[in-house]
Amino acid sequence: MLVALYDEMTQAHRQLSLKTFESLVALAKTNVQGDRITIQFNEVQALSEALRLLSNAPRVIGERMRRQTNVKRFKQILLAMHNYHDTYQMFPPRDKVRDANGTTGLSWRVHLLPFLEEIVLYRQFALDEPWDSPNNKPLLEKMPKVFQSQWLGINPAHTTFLAPVGEDTIYGGTKSTKFFHIRDGTSNTIVLVEVKPSQSVPWTAPRDYKFDPKTPGSGLRAGADGLFLSALCDGSVHMLPATIPGEMLLRLFQKSDGQLVDWDKVR
Repeated sequence: MLVALYDEMTQAHRQLSLKTFESLVALAKTNVQGDRITIQFNEVQALSEALRLLSNAPRVIGERMRRQTNVKRFKQILLAMHNYHDTYQMFPPRDKVRDANGTTGLSWRVHLLPFLEEIVLYRQFALDEPWDSPNNKPLLEKMPKVFQSQWLGINPAHTTFLAPVGEDTIYGGTKSTKFFHIRDGTSNTIVLVEVKPSQSVPWTAPRDYKFDPKTPGSGLRAGADGLFLSALCDGSVHMLPATIPGEMLLRLFQKSDGQLVDWDKVR
């Protein structure tokens, strides 16, 4: 009865989750006398439970706020990627700035700067030099907010917003990826993920999330709710369960493996 009442009180859902409400309901004692139901709470027990819930509130609220900010930043990065592709017909960095081995001394994040309203910073880079050259290394300190992941304990010049790098991924080859290369479909291919702080990299370095194909999700950062932040090539941002089978996550990382993804099983 109480849960049914909670379902009707939609305005209270933001302040009190169903899980929290059910934990409080579990403390209730009911007494039925004829057509009258009396509900009582043990004051000491209820107070103890309330204090426990309140003690977790700052952590939960803080994580929720950081996640909302990171979702917005993912969307900014994706929009910049699409605008970059509209301009150069490929994802950054374009083939023109790669060396004979198909590599580049600077991250795709640097090459994306003009499309993130950071043209002044972009012009300070020596594009033909590595990220840690005498000219480029001091620019680590100027990381734009869009790449800042906000987690404690991370080097302020590092980011946890990385692209999956492996066989058949968007950033896994020596040539720049174009939309027509994504044969599995842009809505079935992950281009960006949030990794654990231990996996963070200097934001200007050409380093990203090199995953183990057997356990592709081992380096991803999942929140208290068991979800991790990801972005698809179609420009959408999703919270996916950390329990997603490795084989299915690998399909999402690969752009042209020909394997269909059952989204009902993912979520």
